[in-house]
Amino acid sequence: MTEPRNILLIFVDSLRADHLGCYGYHRPTSPNIDRLAGEGAVFERFFAPSVPTQPSFTTVYTGQYSLTHGVVSHKGGAQGDNDLKPGTPWFPALLRQSGFLTASFDCLPRYKSWFVHGFEFLVDSTFPGPDDGYSCERLNSRVLPWLRTHSDERFFAAIHYWDPHTPYLPPERYRHFYEGDPTDPARNTLAPLADQYFSLMWRKWFEKLPPGM
Repeated sequence: MTEPRNILLIFVDSLRADHLGCYGYHRPTSPNIDRLAGEGAVFERFFAPSVPTQPSFTTVYTGQYSLTHGVVSHKGGAQGDNDLKPGTPWFPALLRQSGFLTASFDCLPRYKSWFVHGFEFLVDSTFPGPDDGYSCERLNSRVLPWLRTHSDERFFAAIHYWDPHTPYLPPERYRHFYEGDPTDPARNTLAPLADQYFSLMWRKWFEKLPPGM
């Protein structure tokens, strides 16, 4: 079996699984994510360990529950009781020690210090945009050139998209994708926004991978 050359970890914050086609949703909100799911594995009992982003992300990178690694909310405690416990194993750092080039592309506000651990490249895309919200487009403008530049290297890249998260400020072309107000949380119509930029990632990266990778 060929040793994996690259690991590309993509997070989409606040994107509901029950509104993706690969999980049975009846509207065509996510054709590109569905395509990737059709060529890989889909986990039907995969649940976030915490509601807030930062405890959940810490769990992804440590393999531990929040009460084990010590990060249980976004806010710090008066006695440092919401910080990553010293000595906790950290996945990106282990990969870097194993010879992987490591990179993180994110627009997470109030970034905690431990999220930079193990990453040789850290790209923060929280710079202001026309809507002062988040932007897959801006993030991809950083991600795709990096992937092209380092395509011949063994790397781990973590990419964190935020667009389905509040504030609900979709680009103009998505505001009439469905009938009604797409910013109404009851309508759950922001999934196509994330999928459109996943399509770009697919064309620029996944289609070029050799079989078995």
